Amino acid sequence: MGVTIQDLGRRGWKRYGIPPGGAMDRHSLQVANRLVGNEASAPALEWMMHGGKVRLLRDARIAVAGGGSIASQLTAWRSEHLAADTIIELRPSPFGLWSYLAIEGGIAEPALFGSASAYPRAGMGRILSSGDVLFSDSRVSTQLHSDWPGGRLAARGDQRCFAELPALGMWPGPQRDWFPAAAWITLLDAKWTISPRSDRTGFRLAGSQIPAAGREMLSEPVLTGSIQIPPGGEPIVTMRDGPTVGGYPKIAIVDDESLDWLAQAAPGVCFRFKAL
Repeated sequence: MGVTIQDLGRRGWKRYGIPPGGAMDRHSLQVANRLVGNEASAPALEWMMHGGKVRLLRDARIAVAGGGSIASQLTAWRSEHLAADTIIELRPSPFGLWSYLAIEGGIAEPALFGSASAYPRAGMGRILSSGDVLFSDSRVSTQLHSDWPGGRLAARGDQRCFAELPALGMWPGPQRDWFPAAAWITLLDAKWTISPRSDRTGFRLAGSQIPAAGREMLSEPVLTGSIQIPPGGEPIVTMRDGPTVGGYPKIAIVDDESLDWLAQAAPGVCFRFKAL
């Protein structure tokens, strides 16, 4: 999984089998964009833990937010005005999974179904490789004055450390009543981690097994954040590129704000759920 271009994704296309996609951690993407004066939904670069280098071909205001990477020349959760030929190097960080690099003006990239987000499984958008040249969108007016040279720091409440996660909020799912009472208690009491067998479509949870629902169901629409329980009892959380329909019972749905935190849960980091 290399670096891709992501924004806030595609809305209103699920009935055609197109998932929303977009940034795995929407909070961090929006903070990075605000730091450089962009609209919160502007396309930016998304990294997953891997290192990489970017060379600026002109002077630009840049910001990095999220987890998974440490950037040279830049302090996380802060924007800086950097000169042409500056090389920004991202090195893997032990905390978090996804980092976002935003540039003033956003990234000029063709939109498909209303979004520039890469969705590799359907061949939408670009998976970037060495040597690719990206352009900021000069048609986009930013909310910062062009003659303002200084940096900008995200509000303390917007900065996040992913060394540990807060309790993640979840709502009862449409099939919660299909499960024995012990299943809901296990979901709340267990310490969970993310299985390595996870990707942008779904996060498998390791730590305990949920008792089976005891009945089968027909496939039906699936919301992003749904916690599905397959026959083996290992919960699967539907993530941004996840399927729009599914046939496993859904015991719970992770709250939108908590889903951003969950997306940053690196393998080995323990977390719990709380009922909303």
